[in-house]
Amino acid sequence: MEELERTPMKVNARIYEVLRAMLLKGQLAPGTAIGFRQIAEQLNTSVMPVREAVHRLVAEGALEIRDNRRLYIPEMNQARFEQLMRVRILLEPDAARLALPHIDSALLKRIRLEDEIIGEALETKNFASYMTGNYQFHFLIYRASHSRVFVNLIESLWLQFAPYMRLVYERYGGSDLIDQHAAACEAISNRDEAGLMQAIREDIIDGMSLMGSGVLNPVGPAL
Repeated sequence: MEELERTPMKVNARIYEVLRAMLLKGQLAPGTAIGFRQIAEQLNTSVMPVREAVHRLVAEGALEIRDNRRLYIPEMNQARFEQLMRVRILLEPDAARLALPHIDSALLKRIRLEDEIIGEALETKNFASYMTGNYQFHFLIYRASHSRVFVNLIESLWLQFAPYMRLVYERYGGSDLIDQHAAACEAISNRDEAGLMQAIREDIIDGMSLMGSGVLNPVGPAL
C-alpha cells in the first residue's frame, strides 16, 4: 500500500477493484449503510480515493449516496428487476456464443472446476464461495469472447444484482435448481452453440426468478 499511496491513480483503481469484488461477492448487504470513512479505515487508506472509487460505482448503478452521505445498495423494484433480467438475457448468451470458438480443453477444465466449487459451496452453505465460483464460471466463458464491450457491460449488470442474489441464496438456498452450468459445459464440449446459448439463458432465468421471488415477493425462509 505504501507504493500505491505514492501513485494516486493506482490507489483509486485498487480501491475500486476491492469494492467491486465485495459487491460481486455480495459482501455489501442491501439495506446496510456504510460510510466513506468506514471504508477508508478498512482499506487502510484516506477518504479521498475511496470517494472517487465510490462515485465511479455510483455512476455504474451499483451504489447510491443518500442524504446522510452514507452508501447503500440501490433498492430493487419490479421495473429495475425486469430491466436487469431482460438485458442479461440479451447480452450474456450472445457473449457465450462469441466465446465458444475460443474455449479450448484447458479452459473448459477450469470452467468445470468452478462448477464443482459452486456445488460444494451450496452443499456446505458457503455462500461467499458460491458467489465467487458463480462469477468465475460465467466470466471465464464471457472473457473468452475477447470482447471488452460485452464483458464490461455484463459486469456492470452483475454489480447491480449480485448483492441481492447473495441475500436470496442465504435465505432460500438454490440446490433444487436445475444445473444449467452442467448443460453449458456439455454444450461447450460438443461445440453446440445453440445449446450453450440456451443453457446460459435458462441459468439467468432460473437465478433471476429465484431472486425476484425472494426480493420482490418474499415468503419467508424455506424449511
